[in-house]
Amino acid sequence: MEITELEYQEYQRLKGVYKRELVYQSMDSVVNLSEDVDEPIKTSVMAFALLGCKPKWSCCGFDYRGQPFHKYHQYGRVFFILTYGTNTASVLNQFYSSGTPYQNKWKFDIRLPDVDFHADLHNPVEQWRDPSCIHYSESGAVYIKVLEDFLMSLSSHFLD
Repeated sequence: MEITELEYQEYQRLKGVYKRELVYQSMDSVVNLSEDVDEPIKTSVMAFALLGCKPKWSCCGFDYRGQPFHKYHQYGRVFFILTYGTNTASVLNQFYSSGTPYQNKWKFDIRLPDVDFHADLHNPVEQWRDPSCIHYSESGAVYIKVLEDFLMSLSSHFLD
């Protein structure tokens, strides 16, 4: 038995509707914002927040085990968008003058998307090109860990 082109198009449409419903269910299952932060960068986001940098958006740049169904990534780009202010400037200045390994891999841009200034600290990860490759996340994970260790070294400056 063959299906018509019209039936196939309807099947594809319904498949899309079903996937969108699964995404909505996944999004609805998030109880608080911390559950929606990518697991590989959760500590860094927490540290930026406790250092007064006010994280607005972030992405780890790769898929990870246990991620919510609705998660998608800007593959190959690890980034943190922070509100620009004196705390953010201080942390970034300390980072770039610290001699931390791989600090030259991280780029800092000040952007004006709407009304607020944002400090966009991002790392264009050089890695295997195919996101389905088992090694795809390795360099990103290393750079994240080095940044995390630096941020945690500032824990005596964390806000209450």
